[in-house]
Amino acid sequence: MGPMNGSAFSLAPVPGPAPAPPAALAGKRVRVETMGCRVNRHDAAQLGAALSAMGCLLAEAGAPFDIYLLNTCTVTHQADAEARRRARRARRRCPRARVVLTGCYAEVSPQALLAMPEVDLVVGNHGKADLAARIGALFEPAVGPAPGPAGRSAGGGSVSGAVTRALPDQGGDTRFFLKVQEGCDVACAFCIIPAARGRGRSMPPDDVVDVLIRAHAAGYREAVLAGIHLGGYGEGLGTHLAALVRRVLDETPMPRIRFGSIEPWGLSDAFVELFAAHERLLPFLHVPLQSGSASVLKRMRRPCTPEFYRRRVGRIVAAKPGLTLGADVLTGFPGETAAEFAEGLEFIESLPFSQLHVFPYSRRAGTPAADLPDPVDEAVKRDRVRRLIALSDARRRAALAAQVGTVSHVLVEARGRGHTHNNHPIRLLADPPPPRGRVVAVMVTGVDGDDLLGALAAP
Repeated sequence: MGPMNGSAFSLAPVPGPAPAPPAALAGKRVRVETMGCRVNRHDAAQLGAALSAMGCLLAEAGAPFDIYLLNTCTVTHQADAEARRRARRARRRCPRARVVLTGCYAEVSPQALLAMPEVDLVVGNHGKADLAARIGALFEPAVGPAPGPAGRSAGGGSVSGAVTRALPDQGGDTRFFLKVQEGCDVACAFCIIPAARGRGRSMPPDDVVDVLIRAHAAGYREAVLAGIHLGGYGEGLGTHLAALVRRVLDETPMPRIRFGSIEPWGLSDAFVELFAAHERLLPFLHVPLQSGSASVLKRMRRPCTPEFYRRRVGRIVAAKPGLTLGADVLTGFPGETAAEFAEGLEFIESLPFSQLHVFPYSRRAGTPAADLPDPVDEAVKRDRVRRLIALSDARRRAALAAQVGTVSHVLVEARGRGHTHNNHPIRLLADPPPPRGRVVAVMVTGVDGDDLLGALAAP
């Protein structure tokens, strides 16, 4: 496999600084945490695997640690604030530990994080390939980069998106998360992620197949294919998402396959036909909407209209019985009037969503929307968020109630919990519960809060 270019990322090792010698990190306890999307979960698993390979011991939640590594998100100001809060909490919990921040917030605002006295090292997405070596430098400075302000370090590097050949520890997950696509070229007006993640590029199909075959051999029975712009998979490689899915179905034994978020324009006819025809492709999709108002979508520079969204989603809902449908919705975008909000709310109510991820608009410096006039009053924004969350809660309750009396095949996770094939959380009423990682038939018997309850069904 060749070196990185603008359209692909490789499984080959990434050139860069030599790894820290075992003495630097051997026996060090590292707590790896992640925020945000499925792509971040994949990246965090890769980083944990790299540190384990250098002799670190992965610390469980609540255990003491020598290194705290946080993979940050920067979708909103709230995400930024949460990252800073976690860094301070880590310093209070283990005062002598090294606190390291990476991810999207670290990429777009490294100096803000370096200004925190609690933080020892900041490395953006573009420097993740040699992050483990940089952490080693904190314990053995001769190994790594020159220190930054106040004796601390800020890391950079070229965009790589590379992953290692070793299967990463999935942090206790029974699902195997695999980032097959990185970056985005769409440039919605509100979104900072293209600056944080770079241009779109994809893992070559041969590599995806190879990793999934080895993941199955290692005991995984469900894979989640993720990407920043998953529907754009294959651009620049002469292929597309449906072709990759066909190869995964034909060439790997992985019995259960889920997908990360797919934009509506990524739901091609070929993808819909495959998704409808194969039970191995589990009936859950998250299709970002952002707004149901045509005029707001236009100002957002989203390359679709509400009616385009309705047609795409309507077709796939009709083709896949039992599909659970989720969406991202952003409210309070600059200039969003009461009439536009009402138009969007009516549109959302007209579609069969089972859950919504609701976000208030958060101004991100460097995005086109940052300079738009007519900001929405914060109190108005909070009220709109409240109304959308109320709708989402009602839809989620109705979706859970509709599952009672059905049988689902559940991948058992920790402590007898799991998710139904259409992605509803469920607690198994079995003592002892089935072993983690096993797929079992479950009769849904009731609802308890946000969880389904289920009993093992006859095979």
